[in-house]
Amino acid sequence: MARNESEKKALQSRVYVPEDLMPLLGIGRCTAYNLVNQRSFPTVRVGRRILIPRDAFERWLEAQTEGAFSQEA
Repeated sequence: MARNESEKKALQSRVYVPEDLMPLLGIGRCTAYNLVNQRSFPTVRVGRRILIPRDAFERWLEAQTEGAFSQEA
């Protein structure tokens, strides 16, 4: 495997891009981009690229889930 390919795989395993959120959350492209443009959503911008660290996304999702369950009780 070429160095660029291995670096790309390593980066991809640690981050999502907005299109990755679509099947994970069951949302469309516009909704995914609206979500990543919210200040409360964890993103890293590299030039024009929008990256979502997986760990930060999982923490954000957990916090959203906890909030939803605590409001029901």
